[in-house]
Amino acid sequence: RSEVASSEFDGLVTEACDQHVSTLAANVAPQVISSDRHTVKPWFQGKLPFSFNLPENLPGDTRLEGANLTYVHNEPAALLLYSIGKHRVSVFVRKTAGDKVSDKFSAEHSGFHVMGFRAGPLEMIAVSDVDPTRLSELVSALRQVQTTTPPHQE
Repeated sequence: RSEVASSEFDGLVTEACDQHVSTLAANVAPQVISSDRHTVKPWFQGKLPFSFNLPENLPGDTRLEGANLTYVHNEPAALLLYSIGKHRVSVFVRKTAGDKVSDKFSAEHSGFHVMGFRAGPLEMIAVSDVDPTRLSELVSALRQVQTTTPPHQE
């Protein structure tokens, strides 16, 4: 990775972790509260310049809690809120700005695990303090549904 790409990646990881911490600290209900992907996904229509898929089946004791509209690097993004057991997970979905990050990536930052991937024009970044294996299962489920189903279909 070039130094510029590495610096941008580090900034993205820091921003995602900071937003995850502030979401936890705020203790405010999500803008859309639902565990139903058929409620959460349509809520973003007209709010984001892209679409994404949500998996029908989640790994054991993983639950979609809701979502918020947020910004990552000053661009509109979806913030999907999951729980894995008692752990909270923030998943940021954004349109990619280029091909500076590899297809799959992971990092550690301030005690949090950060995992993500690129699939076509989308990038997803998950942040949590849950066991990395459990977080990886959620990220894999999200990745699989992005690559197997066109976003405009269910």
